[in-house]
Parts: sequence; C-alpha cells; structure tokens
Amino acid sequence: MYLCKPMANMQSGKLNYQLLDFGNGSKLERFGDKVMIRPEILAVGQPKLPESEWNRMATLRFIETEQMRGFWQTSQQEANNWECVYHCPPFHLKLQLRKGINKHVGLFPEQEKHWNFLAGKLQKNDRFLNLFAYTGASSLVAASAGADVYHVDSARSVINWAAGNAQINDISSIHWVCEDALKFTERENKRKHKYHGIIMDPPIFGKGSGGENRKLNDMLNQLVTNAGKLLHPGGFLVLNTYSPTVDIEGMREICIKNKLEHNDSGWLSVNTPDGRSLKLSKYVVASASKLTGQ
Repeated sequence: MYLCKPMANMQSGKLNYQLLDFGNGSKLERFGDKVMIRPEILAVGQPKLPESEWNRMATLRFIETEQMRGFWQTSQQEANNWECVYHCPPFHLKLQLRKGINKHVGLFPEQEKHWNFLAGKLQKNDRFLNLFAYTGASSLVAASAGADVYHVDSARSVINWAAGNAQINDISSIHWVCEDALKFTERENKRKHKYHGIIMDPPIFGKGSGGENRKLNDMLNQLVTNAGKLLHPGGFLVLNTYSPTVDIEGMREICIKNKLEHNDSGWLSVNTPDGRSLKLSKYVVASASKLTGQ
C-alpha cells in the first residue's frame, strides 16, 4: 500500500481483470470476458499451467513480429472491441478495449492501484492533470470523484478513444488537450495555473504533437520540474514508468531535487490466483510542501 496519509481513505476498487498465469516471456490474462496470451519481457520463470491449458483457455494471442508490433491470432471469430469494468463505489466505469497493431488493448490493469488512490484522494472541484493520459482510465476516475480534469496526450487517436470512454460513462466534464506534455506544462506555468494533483506515465520513447522525437531519460527531470511548479501547496504527484533504464531511486532523487516530498514508491504488480506477483512498472508518489508549495 501507499504510505502517504491520504491512503487511509483509499477506495476499494475492483477491475474485471485477472492474471491467470505467466512465465517464459508471456502472460495469460482475462480482460472482461476475453482470455488472451500476450508477450511480456518481465514474465520470467516457468508458468504453472501447461501450454495445452493456455491454448484451451485463450481465444486471442498476440504474435510479436518486431518490438511491440505484430498481429492478433484468434481461435474463433472475435469482435475487435469489447468492454472491461472498473467498480469503485459509488461509481462503476466501463472501459472500451480493442485489438491494436501492438500488444496493448487500451488498459494497464496494474494501474488499478493508482485509480484507487485517486478515488480516495481527490475531492470535488480539485483541479487534476493527467499527462500522457492514454485512453483515460485515470481521467474517468478523477472526474467521477468530482475533480476538474485536464486530460493531455499528443496522439489524437487515443484522445478520441478516451473521449469515447467518457461518453459511454456519461462523463462530459473532462477537458481534452491534444498537445505535447512538456510544452503544455511549460505553458500552464506561464499562465500561473495550479493543480491539486498530477499523474504522469511518460513513455520510454514518443513523439510530441509536432512530431518531435522524445526520450524519457532526456526529459524526465524537466517534466517533474514543470509538474512540481504546477502543484498547489500539499498537492500530489504520481510518477509512473515502464522504462528499464529509470530506477526508483532515480525517480525519488528527481522529485527531491525539485523540492517535492517523497511519500511512497515501489512497483505496480498484478497477482495470479495462486498468489504469484508479476511486477510491471515503477512509481513514486510525492507532494509539494504544505507550507511553501512550489
């Protein structure tokens, strides 16, 4: 669990997802009513179930032909789109998933821990910023908690996907911003705007809205600097990464260097029914000083 005090009020959310087994560089997973096999470099060791059982259970398999790209193999006629549900009283969110040209389906289930945090931490009318916001699960949770949400992503296609998620949940209050996260935070600081909470999950590599090449190692410090200046006194930052070259200690040091107080850090993971844990991403939770802010 998070160690920061607000987590005492952490909501108990539940995502309709299950990691059934993992090993030999793959995961056997259930998203809603779809069982699939996807490659995962962190899924080391031997799976518990035999290969025949994996093949019997899964109707979808992603075949990787190059890094992160490939095609979906199906054992039966499968719809391209389906729904997965995240239930966190008093709200019940539907999330649209789909088969893409990469191994992702539009949802990172290990992020459920962050969603529960947001649900318990944010209050009505709090300003909340979701950077590199992807298909919007964190934005939907924050909006459902009553926050004034700004959803920022440089890809119009995923903005549209996120907006579709908001529409099927009858959420119309989110501000959609198709812009480079670094440029947006720089402009927000010039405007002297402030936020009660910020979450960011920058990719290892990416492109800005103007086609600029971005590398996480080159821009992480500036991103945290910009985010820290945008926080109200006592406001929080959730920093998450899947990068193998950025470690937790480095993330903590960047936050402390930018005068943010370290609250908690660790790995996000998902567990199998027999209790085995698959670690997938690293996070740090930090906050601006309640006395001086940033």
